[in-house]
Amino acid sequence: MNESKENAYERAVALLASGSEPITKETLQEAYRLLVIADEAGNVEAPFLLGEYAYYGILVPKDEKEAYACYQRAADRGSTGGKSMLVSKELGIHRATSALYFAFQEAGLLDVPNQEWLD
Repeated sequence: MNESKENAYERAVALLASGSEPITKETLQEAYRLLVIADEAGNVEAPFLLGEYAYYGILVPKDEKEAYACYQRAADRGSTGGKSMLVSKELGIHRATSALYFAFQEAGLLDVPNQEWLD
């Protein structure tokens, strides 16, 4: 599917927020692909969600350093979520603030070993 840079973020969020269908590995992969496109296009919120993928180890190896680099990029672009996660890091906590985290949790994906989600 060829998504334009202009709507890649909106399409990714729609995939992740769909309450009518269960979140699958394929859904997560497609959303991740769209978020990368949106991030490369300079979208404000895309790096925040990419940070959540890295923080929780969904599709990619769990990597807090990469997660916070994504949060920083989001914050630099003006993302409230990115700024919130940086403050949380300074306080030594990671608050689950994103809908993506709750979608992962609801789907039972946070208990899946990372290697099962790698391509």
